[in-house]
Amino acid sequence: MSHKNGQGHIKSRGRRRRSLILAVILLFAAIYSGFWYFMAGRVENNLIAYIGQAAVEGVDIRCGDLRKSGYPLRLAISCAGLSIDKESAVPGWAETNIILESGAAAKEGGGAVPGSGNAGALIFRSSYLTAGAPVYAPHWILAEMGAPALLKLPYSRVIEADWQKLQCEGDCAAGRPRNIDISAEKLVIGNLPFLPDKALLSADFLRFGSKKRDGGKLSFSLSFDDLSVPYLFSGAYIALPPADGSLDIICDKAGDFYAGLRQVLRRPDKTWLRGKSGEIRKLVLSFKNGGGLALSGPVAVTDNGRVNGKITISLTDSTALMRTARSVFPNQADNLESLFFVLNSMPKNKKGEPQLVLEIIDSHMRLGFLKLGKIPPL
Repeated sequence: MSHKNGQGHIKSRGRRRRSLILAVILLFAAIYSGFWYFMAGRVENNLIAYIGQAAVEGVDIRCGDLRKSGYPLRLAISCAGLSIDKESAVPGWAETNIILESGAAAKEGGGAVPGSGNAGALIFRSSYLTAGAPVYAPHWILAEMGAPALLKLPYSRVIEADWQKLQCEGDCAAGRPRNIDISAEKLVIGNLPFLPDKALLSADFLRFGSKKRDGGKLSFSLSFDDLSVPYLFSGAYIALPPADGSLDIICDKAGDFYAGLRQVLRRPDKTWLRGKSGEIRKLVLSFKNGGGLALSGPVAVTDNGRVNGKITISLTDSTALMRTARSVFPNQADNLESLFFVLNSMPKNKKGEPQLVLEIIDSHMRLGFLKLGKIPPL
């Protein structure tokens, strides 16, 4: 009898333990859900307050169909339509309107319409914008933007863009983006300034990144697959053959670089690179038609706008590279053949590839014994 009572007591204690564990799980879920919705509401209220404060300062911001999402592990805010309209008197840009528009808000009249005569406007439109961060790492922001999109720079034509996927990630632990990574798939950009309407810049994949380094330095990286860049040569539009490649640059004094960039965004100024220096650690191009090249070396701009540098250039499969160059510049076939004959007689690197050095001294360029002219003061 006592044996049966003991078993019943054990079963009862097991049921109570399971009930307690379940209750604790439910309580934790309720507390976490309350915390998530509290934080989501706080983010929404802060955004609304920011929009209101911006309106007081003369900036009109509209976010159509504002929504919260991402439960339980992420916290995201999305806009079916976003527009930012600011009146700005910027010297050199005249009375410039700065207008960023996205999706439905643009259709509701959130700002100027491209081509409507608002020549000084900067306009951007896309179908949607979503930005969020993991709950466990709220400083790591991920934003995704929908296509198609339009971009109009002041006193320029409307640039059209399309993509399959575009994302931007940034580490905002210090209150501003420290490390930025932007990637795009199936990117196509058309109606570019200074080129015919049908000239297209396209890439199967493109990634851009920037990162602060030790010693106050700043690095930029770019990688791409099947990148095709339109080019204007001697008044004629040329579509360069698709190429894969990568770029890695280190800039000294990240603070000075950012300060100069902010200045040029406020007012166009070609002198913002003065006093800057850095190094092209790697620039590699590999053309689909054959051949490629690689560049590396330091570059610096003096305080008076003079450029100094020493760039090492290596040619990969120079015979195929010559065929690619002739397909792009058929009218220069004879000159290209002579040029590549000279290049192939140049010293070789360890891989047996022709290697030459581009020297830039006080903006005067020299490639071996060839004088290439002078770079205008920056």
